[in-house]
Amino acid sequence: MALPPNSPSDLLGFLDEHLKTREDLRELPFLVARIDRECLDLESGLRGLEKNLQCALVSWISRSEEFRKALLKIDISRDGNVEGVRTRRARKIIDEELPLLVREVNRIETVRLYAETTLQLEVLVGDLEDTVISIMNAADSGLKHEKLLLAINATKDIEKVLPIAARIEFHFSKWSDEPKFIFALVYKVTRDFLEGVDNILQPLIDEARLVGYSAKESWASAMVKMLCQYLEREIFPVLARLEVGSDSNREATSSWLHLVDIMISFDKQMQILASSGNTLLGMFAGFEGFSQSLTVMSIFSEHSNWLQIWAGIELKYAGDKLRSELEDERSWTIHIAKQAGLSDVVSSESFLLSTREDHKAPSIAESVVRLAWAMIERCRSLPSASTRISFVRSSVTIFLYDFFSHLSQRCQEIESTTSIQEDDMLLRVAGSMNVARYLECVMREWSEDLTFLEMSVTEDDLRGRQNMDQYLHNCFFRDEIFYLVKLETDYLMEIVSALLLDFDALCWDYIQNRDQWARQGNKYKDKISDEENSTVSPDFIEALDMLKERMRILNMNLNVKPFCARPEAFFPCTMDALRLLTMKRKDLDYLLKVLSKGEKNINECLHSGGLFHISAGHVEKILWNIKVEATDK
Repeated sequence: MALPPNSPSDLLGFLDEHLKTREDLRELPFLVARIDRECLDLESGLRGLEKNLQCALVSWISRSEEFRKALLKIDISRDGNVEGVRTRRARKIIDEELPLLVREVNRIETVRLYAETTLQLEVLVGDLEDTVISIMNAADSGLKHEKLLLAINATKDIEKVLPIAARIEFHFSKWSDEPKFIFALVYKVTRDFLEGVDNILQPLIDEARLVGYSAKESWASAMVKMLCQYLEREIFPVLARLEVGSDSNREATSSWLHLVDIMISFDKQMQILASSGNTLLGMFAGFEGFSQSLTVMSIFSEHSNWLQIWAGIELKYAGDKLRSELEDERSWTIHIAKQAGLSDVVSSESFLLSTREDHKAPSIAESVVRLAWAMIERCRSLPSASTRISFVRSSVTIFLYDFFSHLSQRCQEIESTTSIQEDDMLLRVAGSMNVARYLECVMREWSEDLTFLEMSVTEDDLRGRQNMDQYLHNCFFRDEIFYLVKLETDYLMEIVSALLLDFDALCWDYIQNRDQWARQGNKYKDKISDEENSTVSPDFIEALDMLKERMRILNMNLNVKPFCARPEAFFPCTMDALRLLTMKRKDLDYLLKVLSKGEKNINECLHSGGLFHISAGHVEKILWNIKVEATDK
């Protein structure tokens, strides 16, 4: 059926709200019945008002006639003394006693309304008692359960929330630009009526044996629901249009953040208020999602578009605060509290790094952690895990990956060169790797929090994902940690490759002339003493000096925690050579003896000494170069 072209906008809005889908048409009879009931109630109220108006008019006319006659008498006898006294008496009645009478009539009317409401509450509580008794005695549980729910819903509707909402929203409309007054008024009204609700309703509910039903919590929940409906209808649509309509509307952004701050503070106050005087509720008041009906933040669960706008605002705000620090090179400087060289003390550390200074990370890392954690803290008040997941993925995750991209760009300088010619380049990459390691450690700690464990399980269930990594099981930031681990490993290999290329370039002349050095060494090996046979190529000394200096810089500026379980696997031959140099003299003598005799079990002998990656020829050269004299037996 088509509507008339001049249909009121209120009617169209009502139909759009209640008839959104075809499924809503099934509820049309109930909607019509509800509208009919409301119309009957309004007509009944209108008839009562008309009757009261008629009575008031009749009373006023009679009193007006009496008052007119009194004035005539006063006017006639105003010259006499008795008449003057009467005049003053009449004026006193008009000026003083009549206003008192009006106030007394208003007070009586208020008491009458309160008494009627109390009687309605008593009747509804009686219905609750009858329903509970019938549930306990009757057989049809479905019908009785429905009656109980209807009685409870009726009790909620009569909790004076609807009459209060009609009056309180008049004040809301004046404070659209100052939402803090709206929340303060709702909190004050809730707190003022809380004691009366607890003293009058709670005993009746307890008498009806409704176990676990709190009148205080229901009252607070109803007020929060009323506030949410007003915010959905009047506040958030305006802010959403302002934010979407302008890319750089600072006023709208500030209003969003200010409103969210007020909502978070209001939720905490309402939870404390609802749990006051109840030890059990007070113990659980701090848990996330304890009572979703007591939080205005549930508005974001029902409006995902507003949640995305809020997440985008938080992301932009954090990005703007970090941008200035990213461009400041002082934020990337490594500050070392104590400098230590290569020593056994470092190798004996437990690697329980906890602070940024322990990781030798620049101050930019702390700024990133602080801004990300601030966004996480603000979303903790969201009532459901799925809503928190959506917010974190739309704000914190994007913020972290933007920083990871900047971190990777700082490290890419080493990829474009074949050598590390300057210490600044090495410090730049080392600082970035320290930042990555520190962020990895922090995100591992975050993922152990109960809130993130719940979010990880929920996200895996929603995506149908099974995590096969035993080290990152139920880790919410697993993808971010994998990214950082890969970045650390890749650029560590880039540093190693660049150092080896530099070392190879400096040793090129030495390697080209090594046959000449070997022939000279063999020619004069039996003719000169060990002290005299100490000549080393200057090119090789320069290469060793470069390697030593680079290792010193890395040891001083790179965090001490190993980047893998077995770092020695990167240099297997070098590690075997170092192991050979640290062997005892008697073991070296035995190896020389075996090598000089050319026995068949040479490889087994080397393996027993832990030498798996160098050949017998290399072992013999190393032993001759360190000038170990075999003892004759």
